[in-house]
Amino acid sequence: MGKSSFIKRLSPIIFWDIDKEHLDSELYSSHIILRVLEYGTLEDWRAVKAFYGMDK
Repeated sequence: MGKSSFIKRLSPIIFWDIDKEHLDSELYSSHIILRVLEYGTLEDWRAVKAFYGMDK
Protein backbone atom coordinates (compact mmCIF):
# COMPACT_ATOMS: atom_id res chain seq x y z
CA MET A 1 0.00 0.00 0.00
CA GLY A 2 1.45 3.36 -1.04
CA LYS A 3 1.56 6.45 1.14
CA SER A 4 -1.11 8.35 -0.78
CA SER A 5 -3.48 5.38 -1.04
CA PHE A 6 -3.12 4.77 2.70
CA ILE A 7 -4.21 8.32 3.56
CA LYS A 8 -7.07 8.24 1.04
CA ARG A 9 -8.31 4.95 2.54
CA LEU A 10 -8.92 6.51 5.98
CA SER A 11 -12.36 7.85 6.91
CA PRO A 12 -12.89 11.51 6.02
CA ILE A 13 -14.24 12.33 9.49
CA ILE A 14 -10.82 11.66 11.03
CA PHE A 15 -9.23 14.65 9.30
CA TRP A 16 -12.13 17.10 9.11
CA ASP A 17 -9.77 20.02 9.76
CA ILE A 18 -6.83 18.96 7.59
CA ASP A 19 -6.41 18.68 3.81
CA LYS A 20 -5.54 15.00 3.41
CA GLU A 21 -3.82 15.70 0.09
CA HIS A 22 -0.97 17.46 1.94
CA LEU A 23 -0.67 15.06 4.86
CA ASP A 24 2.69 13.26 4.99
CA SER A 25 2.19 9.77 6.41
CA GLU A 26 5.78 9.49 7.69
CA LEU A 27 6.27 13.00 9.05
CA TYR A 28 2.93 13.06 10.88
CA SER A 29 2.64 9.38 11.78
CA SER A 30 1.99 9.97 15.49
CA HIS A 31 -0.75 12.50 14.66
CA ILE A 32 -2.38 10.10 12.20
CA ILE A 33 -2.28 7.19 14.64
CA LEU A 34 -3.71 9.33 17.45
CA ARG A 35 -6.55 10.58 15.26
CA VAL A 36 -7.41 7.06 14.13
CA LEU A 37 -7.48 5.82 17.71
CA GLU A 38 -9.70 8.72 18.79
CA TYR A 39 -12.09 9.06 15.85
CA GLY A 40 -11.53 6.18 13.45
CA THR A 41 -13.42 3.02 12.70
CA LEU A 42 -12.17 -0.52 13.06
CA GLU A 43 -11.28 -0.49 9.35
CA ASP A 44 -9.20 2.66 9.89
CA TRP A 45 -7.35 0.97 12.73
CA ARG A 46 -6.67 -2.07 10.55
CA ALA A 47 -5.29 0.19 7.79
CA VAL A 48 -2.97 1.93 10.28
CA LYS A 49 -1.83 -1.41 11.67
CA ALA A 50 -1.11 -2.73 8.17
CA PHE A 51 0.76 0.42 7.12
CA TYR A 52 2.79 1.20 10.24
CA GLY A 53 2.89 -2.17 12.02
CA MET A 54 2.33 -2.80 15.72
CA ASP A 55 5.74 -1.47 16.84
CA LYS A 56 4.94 2.09 15.84
